[in-house]
Amino acid sequence: MLKTLMIAALSLGLPLAAGAGLSPGQKAPHFELKDLNGKTWTPERDSKHKLLLVDFWASWCVPCLKEIPALKQLQAEHGQDQRFSVIGISMEKGGRPQVEAAAVKYDVDYPVLIGSAAVATSFGLQGFPSAVLIRDGKVLKVLVGERKLKDFEADLAPFWEAPKGSERKAQD
Repeated sequence: MLKTLMIAALSLGLPLAAGAGLSPGQKAPHFELKDLNGKTWTPERDSKHKLLLVDFWASWCVPCLKEIPALKQLQAEHGQDQRFSVIGISMEKGGRPQVEAAAVKYDVDYPVLIGSAAVATSFGLQGFPSAVLIRDGKVLKVLVGERKLKDFEADLAPFWEAPKGSERKAQD
């Protein structure tokens, strides 16, 4: 029944919710995906003591492509201090060659991972663009729909300060 409703909504051009079932504070769904350079990423390890913005996108999704400049700017401005990273999980159906071509065409300069149906399901992904903010393996916020730079900045603002004790743990 849910699948039928999703297909009907998509055929009518209606937006769908993303991150269905994900709540702030809960453990982020586990994944192990390689980026285009061969590095393996996991939300548990790669969000330790920092904000990780996991962006789900596809090259056929025009709103997703409109977000790329904002994501690049966020990575450039905040990714240098090791407290923030953007990763893009591409949901292309054409596999690695199509993902690589899209990353080059749109000059994506943050890590791009090749997604899977299992990852999409575990995150409750039902539409694009969608993103999830994660720190220390926990969901902070689910972002649904197209965002401009100012929207991302507003979404991130409450989370820039490290949780108490993170500085001490980061030095250990």
